Amino acid sequence: MVVWLAMSIFAMLFWYESRMGFSYSSYDERVDQQVLGTLVVYLLLALVPVGAATREVIHWESTARDDRVDQRRPMPTVVVAMIAALMIFPLQLMTPKKEIMEGIVPSAVALWLGVMTLSMFSRFVATVSSRTTLFAILWLVVAWIGPFFADLIFQAALGARTGLGAISTLSPLGVIAVSWGDLEQPENVWAGLAIQAVVLVFWWVMAWRFRKPPVRLADRPLPGSM
Repeated sequence: MVVWLAMSIFAMLFWYESRMGFSYSSYDERVDQQVLGTLVVYLLLALVPVGAATREVIHWESTARDDRVDQRRPMPTVVVAMIAALMIFPLQLMTPKKEIMEGIVPSAVALWLGVMTLSMFSRFVATVSSRTTLFAILWLVVAWIGPFFADLIFQAALGARTGLGAISTLSPLGVIAVSWGDLEQPENVWAGLAIQAVVLVFWWVMAWRFRKPPVRLADRPLPGSM
């Protein structure tokens, strides 16, 4: 993630300096599109450390206290997600004409909400099934990509073509796309972020409410014995 951000910033700096030699303007609108692409890839990369932290937390919580005496407590997923969100703020330096509350801040909030919701959803699924990866992929399709299709269907039903609408902001990817996309009338993303926060709280409560009690390793069934 750090390498990707560093490479992206370096590439944009090089492109930015070369553009100044051919343009009287010190800022080019296509920088926003470059930041958009960088953030989309970064959001997908953030799933790796947050997913790893989630698996460690699930294993820690499902293991009896006596069996984890020599184990180090895993870093909370909320901290991992927060670090990942804060790391995108240097991109603000690449967009001097973009208000921080219109670009970087909504993107950071969307990233944190997106990966945390997926983490809590996975922790809830782990209480009822061992196929957490499969359900996590289904959640990504429904919650991250689904709002785009719902937005297209809604606009088609109304006979309007206004680009990304309010429904798209129900997705973390949608918030980033609306915040950095070249839209004539960009939507207010904060309503969508508020709904995403409600969804996060719901899965957080569900994961906490239905968590299983820890089991001693000696009491667990051997593979293939079920």
